[in-house]
Amino acid sequence: MAPPWVILGRVPRVAAAATAADEEPQDDAAPAFSLAVELPPRVSLLTAARSAHPDPTRPDKFPYVLAAGPDCLLSRFSVAPFYGARFGAAADLPEGHLVVARRFGTAAAAGEATAAAERVPDRPAAVPRIRSVDGVGLIAVGDGEGYVIAELQIERGSDRARLFRVHSGHGGWIETKLTNPLPTRDREWVPGGVVSLQGRLWWFDLSWGVLTCDPFIHGPDLVFHRLPGDRAMDVPAPSYIHDSRCITVCQGKLRFAEIMPQYNDLGESATISMWTLNGVGWKMEYEERLGDIWESNKYKKTWLPKEIPVLVLVSPLDPNLIYFALEQCIFGVNVRSHEVMEFMEEAHNLVDLPWPTSASSRYVLAWELPSPLAEGLPVKKEKAHIDEEIHLYAKFCKKRAEGLKGNKDYELCHMCFFEKGRFTPVKKLGMEDHCDGLHKTKGFLCEKTGCVVRAATLREAGLHHHYCHMQKSRDWWRPYLEEHGQA
Repeated sequence: MAPPWVILGRVPRVAAAATAADEEPQDDAAPAFSLAVELPPRVSLLTAARSAHPDPTRPDKFPYVLAAGPDCLLSRFSVAPFYGARFGAAADLPEGHLVVARRFGTAAAAGEATAAAERVPDRPAAVPRIRSVDGVGLIAVGDGEGYVIAELQIERGSDRARLFRVHSGHGGWIETKLTNPLPTRDREWVPGGVVSLQGRLWWFDLSWGVLTCDPFIHGPDLVFHRLPGDRAMDVPAPSYIHDSRCITVCQGKLRFAEIMPQYNDLGESATISMWTLNGVGWKMEYEERLGDIWESNKYKKTWLPKEIPVLVLVSPLDPNLIYFALEQCIFGVNVRSHEVMEFMEEAHNLVDLPWPTSASSRYVLAWELPSPLAEGLPVKKEKAHIDEEIHLYAKFCKKRAEGLKGNKDYELCHMCFFEKGRFTPVKKLGMEDHCDGLHKTKGFLCEKTGCVVRAATLREAGLHHHYCHMQKSRDWWRPYLEEHGQA
């Protein structure tokens, strides 16, 4: 089964400070970080205890998660009254402090996890301070037991770039000067974020392109990849560009996704495109009209307005599944099939900041849960509209039992039934190819050993497992349908 992942809010909650009225002293042995795990499209939030702050006497109200790796999260903390979640040039502010949350484990409370805090050495006075939180990346090795943190700084007009690195367990920061490969240097490089892939770090400017190098070698070559087609802009990225563009890792490949509005209509002709960077350049995977999503039955059932949404992120497991936000609701769409796959009516629970905040990639990131955490947590599976849900699965089980009777080599396609209302028996050995070919996704495999059913979302795979494999009676659906007059 595919590893669970979460939409992680990049601004953690900060645990409340003790007051004079507290009768019990704070527990110094309490975990530095805790995590309330929620499956997409909900947002999971990290909570930082006072012990996580480099200066617990003046805790930062709004620290910021810079990057995620296997079993570790890199955060920036400032000292009150300043914030770690401060974007743009930070030369006029006190130096922030980097803290790694690592060694995640399950907590006593269901659906929660804890982690320890590890302080990253501060930069010495001779090394320039971090220029932008969007320019700092993390690459982890050995399931988070080791890591490299790196910042890339580029001066406008210079033929050199400066790479600042610190290796876990190997002392302090080192600086390396690299050749600046940007095709024109008479322009500002505006960091938009950093991702790690295939042993390299990839810094991106969402208006221009991607810079990459191997941070593990002494003098790495810095390579530039311009954005695909005509997507590079002539001017630096505007502050709101994260609302419509993102660069991320999905299925082990670097992806560029974009919502492109058309200015001659009300948004129905806006396009959503996906590009993949391969060995020879960018390849367009698809380009779909937003209006086609609006016209789908599942979108209409959400009651969301026909407005251009905020681009939240791309599922790390499926390039067709993109998450958007409208009216503080996050929903997942299979863009190729124009179908809403996941939707929660309530607003997301991102931490309220002193400035306007959208659920873009600047404020959330996709994080695949560490294996021990994923295995040990009883992750909640939401059951919205339970009566409709039971009714649909009762009909699914009936069709499955009656239509496949005597056909042990066949299975009913879950996606055909729930997305298209079709009864489609598929040969078990060909289920993966069927889903990939017809539904443009391999989907999520049922966790039951021997079951070949694949669902469009992790939640639906869990529902299939619950209703088809975990009931006391295999024929539970018969009395249910008889009771409702549909036997």
